[in-house]
Amino acid sequence: MMQNQTNSFADEIDTLLATPREVRAAAPVTAPVGAGGLYVEQCLKCRGTGRFLWNGGQCFACKGKGSKSFVQPATVRADNRTKSESLRERNAAAAVLAFAAEHPAEHAYLDANRATNEFCASLYAAIGKWGQLTEKQLAAATAGAERATQREAERAAVAQAVVETAPTVNVDAVTAAFESAKAKGLKRPTIRLPGVTLSLAGETSRNPGAIYAKAEGLGTYLGKIVGGKFFAARECTAAAQEAVRAALVDPLAQAVAYGRQTGSCSCCGRELTDPVSIAAGIGPICANKFGW
Repeated sequence: MMQNQTNSFADEIDTLLATPREVRAAAPVTAPVGAGGLYVEQCLKCRGTGRFLWNGGQCFACKGKGSKSFVQPATVRADNRTKSESLRERNAAAAVLAFAAEHPAEHAYLDANRATNEFCASLYAAIGKWGQLTEKQLAAATAGAERATQREAERAAVAQAVVETAPTVNVDAVTAAFESAKAKGLKRPTIRLPGVTLSLAGETSRNPGAIYAKAEGLGTYLGKIVGGKFFAARECTAAAQEAVRAALVDPLAQAVAYGRQTGSCSCCGRELTDPVSIAAGIGPICANKFGW
């Protein structure tokens, strides 16, 4: 019986030697031997030969035996490693939560920057591993959090200054036209006017409900109207700003002027061919959709 078991084990090793290393690592050869019930596994370092393949020297991992003995089989040891890793992850998460409760500003700073900043990533990892930071590490995290807070305050101040200096505009007429067009089935209503094209931002855009202004025929972004304020882009010249203001004051008059100048409907962009439409400067269907 023992002889048959030995031969089977040897045949299994011979088969495994021709198997890729990653497959052997996933399913190592094991066989219980001796009264102690130890489990013997082929040495993955030397592929069971007991020698290094590159120089023929004795394998240090198995000391030339070609195999290693374990009290538990590979499946049990792998399961134990998984449990240990899971325990380490839970302990690390608990350590991070405790640190966040004690140092919220530092934790927020490290968490926000660890994906792009190696130093922040190393400090965050240290918290999970050791449960705390050294005095110098904590001081560095505090300084970083303070700098981030200051930069955020400066950006907020600049943004507030931009809002305060942006000119106030009346968008009631344009908003009413866009809302009428949306109610009648247009998803992204657009109005082409002399010098400027106005469009309504989608609900999933970065500025839902905003009105975007672009140079008519060129597509150059001129700015946006949000909350009754016109935020002009850097490329928006004084003439372009005047065109935007004129379009907002009386969009219907500007739409008619566009149609008569270009021979195209300001709403759909199609050529006006009907004499009545040409005279009106806008197609009747579009005029109805936009509430004109």
